[in-house]
Amino acid sequence: MGEIDQHQLTLAKLRRARNLAQAAVAEAMDMQQSEVSRLERRTDFLISTLRKFIEATGGELVMVARYPEGDVQVAVPGEKLLEDA
Repeated sequence: MGEIDQHQLTLAKLRRARNLAQAAVAEAMDMQQSEVSRLERRTDFLISTLRKFIEATGGELVMVARYPEGDVQVAVPGEKLLEDA
C-alpha cells in the first residue's frame, strides 16, 4: 500500500490502494457498482456518503480544519471525536 502513504488521493486511487474492486465497495455500501463508479468521479457529495465510502474501504473518517494557530477536529453528527477514541 505504498500509494496510500501519499497525503492526498482521489476516492478511486484510495480504493485501488486498498486493493478493493468497485463491486466490493458497492456491496459494503449497499449500492450498485455503477453508483460507486459515479461517486468516484463526483466533485461534490454528502459527508455521510464519504463516511460510508471510507468505512467500506476499512477506514474511519475524521474531519479536521487547518488554521494557522493549529488544527481543530470538526464535530459532525455521528462522527467519533479523536479524544473519544
